[in-house]
Order: sequence, then structure tokens, then C-alpha cells
Amino acid sequence: MSLNLFIFFVFIFGTVTVISSIVDGHSGLGTTSLTVAVEETSTTINVKTTDPFPITGVVMIADETMCYANKTPTSFTGVTRGEDCRDHSTAQAFPIGQQVMGEAPGLINTLVGFDITSAFADGGFIGLAKGIYTSAKNLPSFLSAIARMIMWDYSFLTGSFVYIKYLVLYPLSAGMVLSFVRLALGR
Repeated sequence: MSLNLFIFFVFIFGTVTVISSIVDGHSGLGTTSLTVAVEETSTTINVKTTDPFPITGVVMIADETMCYANKTPTSFTGVTRGEDCRDHSTAQAFPIGQQVMGEAPGLINTLVGFDITSAFADGGFIGLAKGIYTSAKNLPSFLSAIARMIMWDYSFLTGSFVYIKYLVLYPLSAGMVLSFVRLALGR
């Protein structure tokens, strides 16, 4: 029973966290659109806004994946395209108005505060050692994620909606923590 209860609380936590991230604008699910047409050789992508995107990262237009080294308020710069960015990607031309989407880093990476996949990307013993080192270096981010799991803070719930936080979200958080403790103790 306690495993099912814990899984229920984790599911609720994950769902509400995703919804909260989207509302707060920190989901990694950024979208914008092109303000200038893109050619196959373009290394700068001009868009309406880059606010929802990280300073460096990956964007997708249609089925092309592009890596960018920097951003300004309205453009991605230092763009690497085609197979140089991702093996499965081919450089293409796109018209003005085409939707540009961010590559979602995943809930775990968002919670932990760093990209787990790239930490262990080298493979072999060296990759394992680098991954463990990177994970240990990012321990404060992980501890912060644990604190967020325990005490949800949904800043978009203001006014009379703050009662949702007190009457629903905080009891769910307490239930998740208590069910985890109960599961860990084997009861």
C-alpha cells in the first residue's frame, strides 16, 4: 500500500511541477517564431523573443535541430546546423513566421539543475568518473531540488488562489514526504 501511495504522490508532484513551470515560464518548453527567413547556411536565427530559452542550447524548427552558442533578446547566434549539431538533423530553409521550439531538458534535469545525460556522455570509466564528479559538484542544486519537492512554492497562486497552495498542495507535499519515510522504513 505505501509504495502505491508514494507513487501517487510522486505522480501528483511531477504533474503539478510541470504545470507550475509552464505557468511560471521556466519549463524549457519555450516557443517563438522567426522574424527573418532562414537559409540553409544561416548562423544567426532572428526571432520575436529569446526570453524562454537558456543562454546556450538547442532549438528546433520543423524537423531540424540547431545548436546555438549565445543569444540576444531577439536572436540566436553562433548557430551550428545539420549533422554538426545532431546526427539526425539536416540544414533547411524556413520562411518568416515559422515556429521555433526549445528542446525540453526533461523534468529530472530541471529538478536537479544540470544535464545528467551530458554529465555521463563520454562513456566508459572516464565518462563515469566525469559524471560522478559533475554530479557531486552540482550537489547544492540537487539539495535545492529536494527542498522544492518538500515545500512547493507556486508564485503564480496569488490572492484568493493562495488557499489552493495551503489546502491542497502543501498537504500533498507532506503526504509525499510521509509516504517516502514510511516506504523507507518498510511499513
